[in-house]
Amino acid sequence: MNQAVPVSDDLNSASVSQELLQQLDPSSASHEGLQLVLEAVSRPASSTSSSRPQRQPPPEVKKWSAACIDAYFGRFHERWPVLHAPTFEKEVVSARLRSTVLLIGSWLRHENEGNNHLIFDIHSILVKRLLDELTDTIYDPAGVWPTRTLQSSLLNIIFAFESGARLLFSLLVTVFRHLGIFTAEAIDHQIGIHFSGDFPPWKFSMKEKWKRLCTSMFKLDSYISLLTQQPPLLQREELSLSLTSTFGQWNAHGLDVFFRRWPSEPLERTQYRTCDLALGSQQPIPPVILIEDLQMRMMGVTNYVWILNKMRGSPNPALCISADQKELISARLKRCKLQLDNMTSLWKEPEQHKMHIDFLLRAYSAKEEPFHQGWEEAARNRFSSFVFSTTMLYHLLNMHIYADVHSYMQNLPVLSPAGTSTANLSSLTAAVNNAQVQEWASSPDARIAVSHALFAYRVYGSTIPSPSDLKAEVIDPIAHMTIAAGAAVLWTWIQNSTSACTCMSTMPLAGELDFGFVPLGAGQSPEVDHWVLTGGNVWLHGVHLCKCNADVWLSPFAAILSHGAKKWEAGNVFAEKLWSQLGLQRSV
Repeated sequence: MNQAVPVSDDLNSASVSQELLQQLDPSSASHEGLQLVLEAVSRPASSTSSSRPQRQPPPEVKKWSAACIDAYFGRFHERWPVLHAPTFEKEVVSARLRSTVLLIGSWLRHENEGNNHLIFDIHSILVKRLLDELTDTIYDPAGVWPTRTLQSSLLNIIFAFESGARLLFSLLVTVFRHLGIFTAEAIDHQIGIHFSGDFPPWKFSMKEKWKRLCTSMFKLDSYISLLTQQPPLLQREELSLSLTSTFGQWNAHGLDVFFRRWPSEPLERTQYRTCDLALGSQQPIPPVILIEDLQMRMMGVTNYVWILNKMRGSPNPALCISADQKELISARLKRCKLQLDNMTSLWKEPEQHKMHIDFLLRAYSAKEEPFHQGWEEAARNRFSSFVFSTTMLYHLLNMHIYADVHSYMQNLPVLSPAGTSTANLSSLTAAVNNAQVQEWASSPDARIAVSHALFAYRVYGSTIPSPSDLKAEVIDPIAHMTIAAGAAVLWTWIQNSTSACTCMSTMPLAGELDFGFVPLGAGQSPEVDHWVLTGGNVWLHGVHLCKCNADVWLSPFAAILSHGAKKWEAGNVFAEKLWSQLGLQRSV
């Protein structure tokens, strides 16, 4: 850990009194560490200070930086496996890349809200430097590709997405296209000319790092498109790369671990292309399916979702999406969900599926090994985290197919003040009670979207027992995007629904459905299918979903966003909108 803080002449020349260094506590160590990082990234790359005395960061700052790196390579690395964790400490000397890892790690650790300005200052400077480098430099596709610059750029974009602002992405996509990084042939040529070698771990890591960069970019592009309702920048057809390895092989810490895992690595996956998964083509699917493959197939629908939303409500009937077209897209997602359900159901009969379970545990291992105590729990928790994110993505995409989610999130109606009769509600919400929305609210499309909103809420609740127990950094932002979308869909539907109020009932009446007690698996709820066709009142865990008690059933959605999206600016904004604009009493 001697070089956990980016070591450079610029960093070493930072002026800190020796007395202060000896008295640093954890909070001041984080502040001091961020100050050192800020000074390191602030100096021009051409600046030299070789005449200045060399100084290693003080022990307290080294401990802080090591903790930041550990935080980064926790769940953040699991959902964005851009870097090669086993070799990071020894091989990465790029001050920009190390600084990026430290700022993300510090941000994840909730160290001190007062340090956030330093984190965002570092990020802003890094973005400016990276923008300058990407725009001013003409890269030769036949030359050595700027690996660390591209990794730093992508990680700063991901950080910006998870924390708020978004810059740099379209430029990075342009550079990737220019260099040909999305094609296997260009990567093979780059490795063969500049990084040749026959040692298996070397060959593996050289090729895998580019595949991980590209798949992470595709994932981020899908997330940004769903959040902003902008078209995806990446075309699925561009991803002419073989499938990624297992998470376990990519995160094998040590050569001994690498070679222990190598015999069970499904090498046949290299014969299948990422673009075929994303396109949902009829090409043969790989014999070994990972959760990441199902994510890729689902994210391939994002472009259809964007087109569908642009055509929604068109006055030209020829440009409107038909029910059959929606069903076709949704059916593709449902097939993925069925595969996902099959993988999670293996643990119901562990003895019968022992070989498959053992493979999945190895596939989602990191530092833990079979001879470590508790290794199975750590690997299964990681597997479950992947399943959770993919399940939430499934429900979010379906909501976008059957509802104008972005519009509903932007136009939440104001809840009536206390004491206002329900008869006056319509005058307060005229902005959203237009004929088009009312027509949607009484349609099967609305009920399909509502069912996915309620299922997503239940999935979140079954994974996270209480929002207050949540560590925000361990949750993929897609989960909070889904909860926010679900709240908007539910509120818009109930506000425009013509169902009679039955709030005085203590339990569902005959023919009414309580979503709190139906199976979560795809295709396992005929009662939900019946409700989609026929309509009627719905309940959730004994609470009737009605205009009159919106504060009761919407509060949990707002609480999830308030607690769980503290590190995701867009989620925080929507949570505030739920609390204030809907007139809910903030209880968290």
